Amino acid sequence: GSNVCGFSLPTVCFVILTGLAVSVTRGGRSRVGLGESDVVEVEPSPARPSPPSPARPHHDDETTRSPTPTDPSERGLNVGSHRARCLSGDLGRGDWVACDRAAHAVAGCDPAGVGGDRAWEFSPPARERCEASKIHRDELASMLAGKTVAVVGDSAARMVYAAILRLVAVDADAWRLASSEKHRDWTHPLAADGAVAKFAWAPFAQNVTSRLTDLFEDDEGRPPAALVMGAALWHELHVDDAGEYGAALANLAAKLASPNLAGTMLDAGESRRGALAGAEGAEGAEGAEGAEGDGSAGARTVAFWLTPSRTVPAKFADDRKRARMTPEKGEAYARVASSSPLFERVAPTGRTFVVPVDLGSITASCGEECTEDGIHYAPASYDAAVQIIANALRAAWTEYT
Repeated sequence: GSNVCGFSLPTVCFVILTGLAVSVTRGGRSRVGLGESDVVEVEPSPARPSPPSPARPHHDDETTRSPTPTDPSERGLNVGSHRARCLSGDLGRGDWVACDRAAHAVAGCDPAGVGGDRAWEFSPPARERCEASKIHRDELASMLAGKTVAVVGDSAARMVYAAILRLVAVDADAWRLASSEKHRDWTHPLAADGAVAKFAWAPFAQNVTSRLTDLFEDDEGRPPAALVMGAALWHELHVDDAGEYGAALANLAAKLASPNLAGTMLDAGESRRGALAGAEGAEGAEGAEGAEGDGSAGARTVAFWLTPSRTVPAKFADDRKRARMTPEKGEAYARVASSSPLFERVAPTGRTFVVPVDLGSITASCGEECTEDGIHYAPASYDAAVQIIANALRAAWTEYT
């Protein structure tokens, strides 16, 4: 009874226990032993389509990535040109620096008290390759003379509209948008002959699409020279469906390329996907003859899309907002937009369908201290966005090689 196959019982027990110890150790890594999660079966959650991989922040030493899921070079598009790269995202690269170290500040640190203690600067590549610089009131007013600037979207878009007014409105206090009614439209004269700014409240992408007809067929018969769009916050909070958001953006892109808008947005030689080539289309392909060097003739609508602002759920008082309006959700919606037809490449010039304005990056790098309510940021953040827009307009409306 004390021997098993010629071995003593204590020896047999030692061998069995040693075997168990080896069985729960694989490749030098301890695994959970018997009686724990190795023997627990977990019911998998229903499979859902995986969102696109998150877009990584751009660094100065990186090659510019196309925001589209396909390689434009396969379609013979000139994505390496300065104009294509600048109007497809390179112009919007920048970061915040302390005021005493800001050598190229374009927003913040201003004496009006709306800039905070930091400045936003364009990145060195944006300054060198795209000639990005601070555009002052007089220069922007000259660029916008006789033109309409339309901003369509949610409260983040409204903050960008306020920043446009802060820079170039006739009334110095117009940017405060003093009214008890938040969800309304606005119109303001700008400090240039015949220039006007319009804001159309459109919290959902579907609303943005529906407002385009009025903007392009107003009583003055003057389509907007600059069209700034952005809507995501209400989708995050009230719908919470990235697939629905993507479908809405696809419909918006189709509306922008529709025949009834093509007369103001298409030029000879451009495909329907090139409907938003902007004034660059007045030149046709890169280097083509007939460029309008002063932007005074042949200019077409230049359209922009704002990525969602970075949210800070810890500052929300509402539990539903904290659960749904997370930074991760905002990044996911930004990825949906970047893979939508809005950001397909334009043939033959190679720039993106609309010009991206990365409000998400601007606000995220500004940090939590730049927002009181967790959604809307210090005015300087939106001033930076307007500088990106103004520099893109200058690049699109002038000869640029």
